[in-house]
Amino acid sequence: MKICATHYRTKQASEFTFENGRLVGMRPSKARTNLLYGPGLFDIQCNGFAGIDFNHSDFSVDGLCAAVRAMWRYGTTHVMPTIVTGAPARMAAGMKAIATACKTFPEIRASIPGIHQEGPYFANIEG
Repeated sequence: MKICATHYRTKQASEFTFENGRLVGMRPSKARTNLLYGPGLFDIQCNGFAGIDFNHSDFSVDGLCAAVRAMWRYGTTHVMPTIVTGAPARMAAGMKAIATACKTFPEIRASIPGIHQEGPYFANIEG
């Protein structure tokens, strides 16, 4: 499959060639296109996406994978899933789902450099 797109900053068009969903070639093009390309976006604090709440009691590995894959379609290539302050069991379950997804799916792991944890459970001292 071939796709032509224009770089968002330089305005130079390129033709991208894909095989089996992987980029295998890129060359300059004179084609006119409304598609743009550029660096991927990085969401450093994300509570969920595409109807999936990373802090809901039914949050799962499948939910995280679906959310990350949906983000890819909008240009977000990296995300820090956020686990907000709450019951320790719910927070642990959310972090476990993220860790399991990263261990199981290398493509998901490549998009998640870490977990953003909100809340008072950072230190072992009281303020």
